[in-house]
Amino acid sequence: QQTTMSDPRGDARSRGAARRAVGLHVLSPRESAAQLARANKFMAEGNSCAETTWYRWSPDWVGAATNWERAATSFRTAQAYEQAMSAFVKVAGAQRHQKMNTYAIGRTLEQAGMAALQAGLSGQAAEHFGKAADCYVESGKNMKAATLLTKAAKELESVSLEDAYTMLQSACEVYAIEGKEHHSLDSFRTAITLLLRLRRLDEAVERMDSFAEILERNKQPSSLIRNGVSTVLIRLHQDRFEAAEAACQRYLKIPGFLRSPDARAIMRLLDAIQNESEEQFQAALKDQSFQFLEQEVGKILTEIGSRGAKDFHAPSPVKPVRIDDLLSPKEVSAPVGCTFGEESDSDSDHDTSHHDANDKHYPDAVPSAASSGFSRADILGGKELPEDPPTSAKAICPAPAPARNILEDTSFL
Repeated sequence: QQTTMSDPRGDARSRGAARRAVGLHVLSPRESAAQLARANKFMAEGNSCAETTWYRWSPDWVGAATNWERAATSFRTAQAYEQAMSAFVKVAGAQRHQKMNTYAIGRTLEQAGMAALQAGLSGQAAEHFGKAADCYVESGKNMKAATLLTKAAKELESVSLEDAYTMLQSACEVYAIEGKEHHSLDSFRTAITLLLRLRRLDEAVERMDSFAEILERNKQPSSLIRNGVSTVLIRLHQDRFEAAEAACQRYLKIPGFLRSPDARAIMRLLDAIQNESEEQFQAALKDQSFQFLEQEVGKILTEIGSRGAKDFHAPSPVKPVRIDDLLSPKEVSAPVGCTFGEESDSDSDHDTSHHDANDKHYPDAVPSAASSGFSRADILGGKELPEDPPTSAKAICPAPAPARNILEDTSFL
């Protein structure tokens, strides 16, 4: 039987190649020391080029940039990422002195940001990524800047949620400047998710309102419906029932929302809270439509379910508004077109007290299902939303005429 002898050096080389292929190659202490010595040598030469002497009256920025870039590469190879970041920043400064194009400066600052990220310096990484994006925008590469900011946000998400949100917010602004909102949908969603993780709920709702307009312009009905349901759930989590109902009313005017099972589920939930029915509340929380929400919104729904239907501060159900309820008995019986400028003080007091008792019915109050011309029972029963909203009470009631000035009126003479 013939045996073959393997070359140990060849096996070592193959193992090293395999480790480098999967990114597991680690320099030996001797190799790391050699790379650091080489990097320090290039840094010293670059610093010398950036100084003036008796024989060189202006700095040699070309030589300084070349040596600093070599030093940055050696530092990065030796995994001295913080020193590599500083070297790349010096290269960008030298390039600015050379008045190079801003695109090249942005590429250098992007490498500085990656080195800072590998060194665990999230704040400095976000700063360098932001400056690199500004350079790309200045050179007319807006899409390059937006792509960089989006990738940087994904890298920073596991380290700093605040910095990641700042990157995504800037990316959305760049997409808007470029006029390509359809590219910013994923960035918008991720930004809203980060705000929910940070528990900045008011800002999240503001971003969701802006996101709704973009979704409507880009014809994304499913995402628009889920965005509306999420907005209502966030307001309920804040124990702001009136704001939740107002948000629901806004989205009911969007075509397709009324007929969706999501709208019926959220209306059942609001109805259960207002009626303080624990059985209906638990049944509404188990609706299958809520299973398709985002993960962070699902957590908010779970926190809502941990409370009871009676734990929310919801007003009692109101009856549908009639115009006669907003007018005094004298105004109801008066002929059409008459004015009430000469009414007595007792009538004025009576009307004021009547209006104070019905302030919740005024158009300036938070809209409800009843004040919109239909109730939740109509919605759950399948009644369609009217195309034109009902006319407000202020538009129907005639404005009172100004009081007669006795000093100018001579008709009694």
